[in-house]
Amino acid sequence: RRGDGTYFRFSTGGGIAVHSAPDITGPWEYKGAVLPDGTSIKLWDGKMDAWAPDVHLVGDTYYLYYSAVRAVVFDGHNLAAVGVATSTTMDIGSWKDLGSTGVQSKDSSEYNAIDPNLFIEDGRSYMIFGSYVDGIFQVTMENPPATATPNTYAKLAYEPAGNHANEGPNMFKHGDYNYLFFSNGVCCSFDTSKPAAG
Repeated sequence: RRGDGTYFRFSTGGGIAVHSAPDITGPWEYKGAVLPDGTSIKLWDGKMDAWAPDVHLVGDTYYLYYSAVRAVVFDGHNLAAVGVATSTTMDIGSWKDLGSTGVQSKDSSEYNAIDPNLFIEDGRSYMIFGSYVDGIFQVTMENPPATATPNTYAKLAYEPAGNHANEGPNMFKHGDYNYLFFSNGVCCSFDTSKPAAG
């Protein structure tokens, strides 16, 4: 929510589609795209998509982090990057794409650079991300938080069984504890020979 009370909603696809509303209950109106011409990140010769936006106000600037991925059906390749765009208003046309934060992955990477989430604690910024293939990771961010600090990566969570499908992390602080939320498992590999529970 912006200081004037306007609510904003950002979504995967369409260059990071933006809707706004005067109240959280609506009515919601499509405003345009953060990246109408697509991301400036180019990791291969084909088209790149922008996924999983995460927006935070840091000082007087809004930072929108996104996953830049190959615009193809997932084929086992980990060619991805975490990008960032900034704005002081969140209005369409005000976003500046700064490109990659430096969090990038390729087929030989331990992680997949997707699903970014900024977490700030005691004035330090961290990017929580990943990963679907090998766990949830964290990296320290510079100040301002547009660039990852090299050699500060740490694995936060890992599913040792199956296909290691952890992704979509979000970290929150409540009281003295930090809470890491993430999805686990595969959406479409359930046993269709049994009825759903309940």
